[in-house]
Amino acid sequence: MNPEEGDLRPQLSDRFAHGINVTPPSTTSERADASRRRLAFDDDPAAFLAAWTAEESALIESINAARKLLLNVSIPDALHATNAEIAATLNIESLRAGIAALRTARAIAALSHTPTVTAEHLAEAWTLCSPHRIAPDQTSNTPPTSPKNRPPSLASHQAPGARPASPPLPPLPQPPPLPSVKRTLSDQINPARNTASNLLPKPPIAWVESVLYSLASSWRPGNPGFQLRTLSTNQRPTPHVLLDASRSSGTGLFLTRCISHLYDRVAKGPYSRITLHLISAGCIKSILRTPRKKLLALLLTPTPAHGSSAIADGLAKLRMRASRQHTSMPLAWVYSDGIASPAPHETPLQAFQHVVRMAQRIRQAAIPIQWFSPAPMRVAPHLHAITAVPGLRLIPLEK
Repeated sequence: MNPEEGDLRPQLSDRFAHGINVTPPSTTSERADASRRRLAFDDDPAAFLAAWTAEESALIESINAARKLLLNVSIPDALHATNAEIAATLNIESLRAGIAALRTARAIAALSHTPTVTAEHLAEAWTLCSPHRIAPDQTSNTPPTSPKNRPPSLASHQAPGARPASPPLPPLPQPPPLPSVKRTLSDQINPARNTASNLLPKPPIAWVESVLYSLASSWRPGNPGFQLRTLSTNQRPTPHVLLDASRSSGTGLFLTRCISHLYDRVAKGPYSRITLHLISAGCIKSILRTPRKKLLALLLTPTPAHGSSAIADGLAKLRMRASRQHTSMPLAWVYSDGIASPAPHETPLQAFQHVVRMAQRIRQAAIPIQWFSPAPMRVAPHLHAITAVPGLRLIPLEK
C-alpha cells in the first residue's frame, strides 16, 4: 500500500504473511536499464517476451520442483524454539508471524533443493514476514547476518538487471523486563489518590470501582488512561435483585428467609425503585425499576419454590440491566444457594463455573455484589469458591 495514504491497523496488517518495501530505482544504471527495457517492450512486445522465455521457463520448472519437494522438507525442533525467540525479540505478539516464517523457510529450502530447513532459511524468511509487523523506529541496528553467507534463494532466479532481494532485518535489543502488576498499580493509583485527597475531598473516590472501570475501558497497568470514579451524593443506590425461587432454594425454608430479609431491606433502605429478577419454574421473570411500595406488596404474595435454577442466565440479565444505568449507583443482591441446574451438555461443576464467570463480569462493570446464601451448615462446599471474585461478599442468612 502507499504509505502516504496511511497505515493499516496492526490487526489487519498482521493477516498479511509477507511485507516488502518497494522503492524506485536509486542508481543511474538501474534507471537506464528500466527505461531501456520499457522501450524495447513498446517497440516489439513479442520479441521482448521471446528474449525472456528461456529464463522464465527455467524459473517455472524450479518452482514446480520446489512444490513437489515442499511436503518432504523437515523443520528441526531447535528451529521452532529459535523461531519463537525471534518473534519475542521483535515484540510480535501474534502467532501468525511465526507460522508464516516457518512456512516461508520451508518454501525457501524447497526452492534451493534442501531437505531440511536451516537457520539461514529462517533468517531469510523473517526478512519477508516482519517488516510490516514492527515499528519503523525499531530497525536502526546492524544486520544479524551477512548476505554473503546465505544459500541460493529466489534472488538467484531473478532476471538480469532486477533489483536484489530485500536486505535482512536488523536485530532488536532485548526488551526490558516488565514491572509487576501490583507495583505498577500502586504507582498509578497512589499519585491519583494523593491528588484527589488534597484537591478533591468531595465527592469521595471509589478506588475499587475506578480500577475495575479503567480495566474495562482497555486501560492497562503502566499506561495512561486511568479513570477515577466518584461516589456522588446526588445518586441514589438502585438495587438489582436476583431471587432464586428454584426447587433447591425451598429446602429448609431458605426461600422464606430470603423473602423476609429482602422485604426488611427494601422497607428500611433509601431505595425508591428496585429491579427484581425472579428465577422460578426454570424461567426468569424481570420486574424493572419497580416502585418500592409495589415491590413490597409483591413480596407479600406467596412464591412457591419449584423448577430448575438458571442462576448464570439470571446473573447475565442482571448485569445487562444494571450496566445500562448512568444516573444512579447500581447494586447487585443475589439470594441463592448457588446450586445451578446444568445444561444437557454440562456437569454440575461446569454449571457452577459458569455462575462464577457471570459474577466476575458483574464486578468488571464496577457493580458491587452481595450474595446471600443459606446458613453455614447448609452451604454447598463449592459455593465458597465464589468468594474468590474480587468485591463479592458472601453473607449467610441465619435462621
